[in-house]
Amino acid sequence: MYDDYQISTRPMTADDAFAILVALMREAAVGYGDATINALSFDTSIFEWELAFIGAGDVAIPRGFNAIFGTSLSADAWKAVLEPPRQRTLGDVCRLVAQHAAVTPVIEPITVMGDRSHAAGAFLAVRRILQDEGVDVSQLRPSSLLAPYLLEKWQHVLPRLRQLAPQRLPPATIAAPAQLACAHAVVASGGLLLLGLKCGSLRMALAGVVCLIGFCITVMMLRRFGAPVEIRIGATKTFRDLSQVLVGERVAWPGFPVSTR
Repeated sequence: MYDDYQISTRPMTADDAFAILVALMREAAVGYGDATINALSFDTSIFEWELAFIGAGDVAIPRGFNAIFGTSLSADAWKAVLEPPRQRTLGDVCRLVAQHAAVTPVIEPITVMGDRSHAAGAFLAVRRILQDEGVDVSQLRPSSLLAPYLLEKWQHVLPRLRQLAPQRLPPATIAAPAQLACAHAVVASGGLLLLGLKCGSLRMALAGVVCLIGFCITVMMLRRFGAPVEIRIGATKTFRDLSQVLVGERVAWPGFPVSTR
């Protein structure tokens, strides 16, 4: 019935692009304090932003801006607003996005049994995103669990969901035990290297270097080819939960209460 549903769009503003970057940072920093995130502004340098990502535990600095914003700009165009990183700012990135015909999705209410429902419109928008990415939505219902559908195409679906309502969508938690174990091993290898240098043990230091290189390569390979075992978006469990969060009828934290909106 709704297979031909199309998501409405409008031109993306620099403020929209900034909201998406903040949401991306909040997602990378899940479990950490908000002080660094709240300090972000158009004047934040690319260098400071990248350092913040490293501090949040994400050693792979996001460079896939075309995927993040749904644009098709060349590598040279992005390079012009990213380098030199101490002089370029998030404002430069956001203004570039706004100037090049990027669009942002708009959740439109639909009529369900005589009532206009924003949440129903959000559900159809999410359903359309999944359908566009090749996910089978023939059995998808508002009561369906999110996890099985998100796992299938998460690398393409999450950026598009983030664009729907970046200021409302809670951070996605991607559970990948193998990557987490290797990340801890990288830290331990670095500690072994420093301990070897401090104790003057060449053998220990070399072991630390070998382990550090090996685990770093493993982390990169897992990021590229590994699959998560679970993906959670805040406290949402079903598509009804997610739809209500996207339109502000629920807030994800704390306690996932119903909003008075």
